[in-house]
Amino acid sequence: MSDARQYTHFWKRRAVLKAGSGGIAGAMLASLLGRPASAQDQAPQDALPTRETLLIQNAHIVTMDPTLGQLSGDVRIEDGNIAAVGNNLQPSGARMLDGRGMIVIPGLIDTHWHMWNSIARSFVPMPSGEPFAEAMKKINTGYAPEYAYLGVRLAAAEALNSGITTVHNWAHNITGPAFADAEWRALQDSGLGGRFSYGYPQSLTADKTMDFHDAQRMRSVVEAHPDWHYGLCLRGPERTEEAVWTREWAFGREQGLPMTTHIAVTRELQKRHAIQALAKRDLLGPDVQLVHATHADANDCRAIVAQGSPVSLSPFTEMRVGYGLPPVMRLHEAGVEISLSVDNTPLAGNADFFSIMRLTLNLATGMSEDQLALTPERVLHWATLGGARDLGIADRVGSITVGKRADLVMLDARRLGTVPLTDALAIVTQSAQPADVDTVIAGGRVMKHAGRLVGLDDRQLVADVERGWAELKVKGGF
Repeated sequence: MSDARQYTHFWKRRAVLKAGSGGIAGAMLASLLGRPASAQDQAPQDALPTRETLLIQNAHIVTMDPTLGQLSGDVRIEDGNIAAVGNNLQPSGARMLDGRGMIVIPGLIDTHWHMWNSIARSFVPMPSGEPFAEAMKKINTGYAPEYAYLGVRLAAAEALNSGITTVHNWAHNITGPAFADAEWRALQDSGLGGRFSYGYPQSLTADKTMDFHDAQRMRSVVEAHPDWHYGLCLRGPERTEEAVWTREWAFGREQGLPMTTHIAVTRELQKRHAIQALAKRDLLGPDVQLVHATHADANDCRAIVAQGSPVSLSPFTEMRVGYGLPPVMRLHEAGVEISLSVDNTPLAGNADFFSIMRLTLNLATGMSEDQLALTPERVLHWATLGGARDLGIADRVGSITVGKRADLVMLDARRLGTVPLTDALAIVTQSAQPADVDTVIAGGRVMKHAGRLVGLDDRQLVADVERGWAELKVKGGF
């Protein structure tokens, strides 16, 4: 059966299962991965938790709202949004969440994540010496929509476990409509919100444009969901011929879509002066996110600030792939709007956003040789409200503000690695780790509680990912 026909069969089967048992990942993946559905597969394991009226009481709240700051008190959640922040809020009709000993922060925001390739965690660079790009080509030899679903589903589960509630899915391996559909459905199943950026196949040559027709099709699909918005990820001046990248940019602007591109990633590619090429044509702006900018110089920084583009940094992958040291202070001192990201788990290893914040802070102070060069508050801003501004959704997420989507993280400050609660901002950015995340609320849904994910059979997901990876290894011959 072809990938397209197999995938159509997959989703028809999934629709039947959702109608009959509440919707699960196990049975739908069972048919795709070549094993019979077990009794466990057929039980309703992966239905999204319902939105609830919730009241977090007696917590230390780091709102990231400049008018509220930090306070000790309560947060009330109704209809998926933050209804009140204050002291002694009324519990009427609410499920109570004990916030004593907890630090409550806004849900973390990842602004650039190739979620599809999470199925290949730590696979590259290969021990044989093959670099990232070459080794990833082996993945594509047998890559199919069901693996796209598994990769994104795994990334989404790991995101929630780490306190990430908003993601920018940088879908840069869409080789056909079925792949876009697979990634989108995994996001729908996750409970996350954010941006879906439609991209290009990894195999697409520099003289060919992306699939504009399917990009338009997916736009109508994604924009129908209230927690998601749509964009384009483009190869840009460093990876395509001028006739191609200018046409793709024109398409994005004609459609009124936010765009994102990797840029100035290596010393060699910086010689193409891609940032200047965009700036001279007035093709930067708040709607154009630049990723990495590892070798952006002073002139580039001035152009970025003048036209208002944000820059997403992913310090673990930038170092692991050999781009260099992320220029945190150079960008910050120039006035560039910064946000943070995982990028991908083949290089980053995992989705620990607390480690990303800690590394960003230490890079800034270490490279500047000034321990006071950057504050923990600034780094947490980049991981929350700054990330929301990057994605153009600061009116909806990024701070604990009445009316915004109820995305919150409760960190246990009574654990060995977090006690005593001295400076909450420092605890979050220097000490915390995913194991300290007690509760995660996304859009009013409790997605993690008492340290365990809710509404997800993680053991079944792990088994399906392992089986999928084993199949990919056979298909790719590695």
